[in-house]
Order: sequence, then structure tokens, then C-alpha cells
Amino acid sequence: KEVPISLTRRTIAARLMHSRQTTVPVTITCRCDATQLVTLRRQLKAEGDAGRASIAPTINDILLKLTGTALQQHPMLTGVWADDRILIPEVLHLGIAVDTDDGLRVPVIRDVCSSTLTQIAAQSQRHIAAARAGQLDDAFGIVWQWTRSAYAPYPGYKAVEGALGEYNGKFMVNQLVLRGSACVT
Repeated sequence: KEVPISLTRRTIAARLMHSRQTTVPVTITCRCDATQLVTLRRQLKAEGDAGRASIAPTINDILLKLTGTALQQHPMLTGVWADDRILIPEVLHLGIAVDTDDGLRVPVIRDVCSSTLTQIAAQSQRHIAAARAGQLDDAFGIVWQWTRSAYAPYPGYKAVEGALGEYNGKFMVNQLVLRGSACVT
């Protein structure tokens, strides 16, 4: 059976290939106690439900703000290779992975560091809706992308015997993924 490739899928494949050929992918994992994060989210949601806030930021919105703050403290992780120098962006944009019927879309949340949590939530909500409606027009300028994807093997993956398989089996379970890339990593 043959399935014709749509322009959208062709564009996704081309951008993925370009990204894989020009950047070093980085996956950061760690365990943390997210009790305070969940409590904050509940408080923000209650304020939104009670009409005291215009929008209730999601866990992803909070993580976008935290990621922006961390990357601002480590600017080399945002660097882009430019022949004889590394360019550090003055403004940090983050991408969020959105699953749609037409495939994965990654809208850009602009200027995360100087945006308030409410502004990030508004951008995020607007872009997710646009991506799912097939009307996304802002998907350029990504340095890092946050996804709620589980750290799980690809279908058909067979674990390597030895230290690598043992390490992954013990430590890389029940994790979520922050994917990003920088020329200096």
C-alpha cells in the first residue's frame, strides 16, 4: 500500500532532517518533587475559575517559564553556530509540541523570559488552538521545545544488553522529555 505524502508531511520531514543534520540533540532528565508546582497550578486554576484571573496557566505554561529562566541563566545552551562565531539570541523563544490530526506541530511561544506567566498562557492557548485548527502561522525561531512526551522506546526498539540497557531500564522510566539543541553541546 502506498500513501501519498502531503505538503505538510513533506515540510515536517524536511525540517526534521535539517534539524538533525545541523544541531546536536540534547535530552535532559531528572527526578523532582513537583508538589509545589501542582499546588501552584491548583491555585492558579482556582483563581481563573473564580473569575479573579483572565486565564489559568497550565503545568506546561509554568514549565515554559521555568525553562526560559534556566536557559537565560545558561545562555550558551541557546547558541547558534554561525561559521566563525556563536550567536546568542537576545530574546528567547520556546516551542511547544502539539499533537494534531495532521501530525506534530510546534508553535513558538515568543519572548518567554520577559513575558508574564499569564502572557505565556495566552500565547500557548492561542497557538495550540490554531495548530489544531490547521491555522498555525508562527512556527519559526525555536531554540528548545517542551513536550509532555514520555521517555519511552520507539516501537520495535530492542534494549542493548549490558550497561546501557541496564541503565535505561532502571533510571529512564516514568520520565517526561525536554528536547532541545545547541551548537555548544
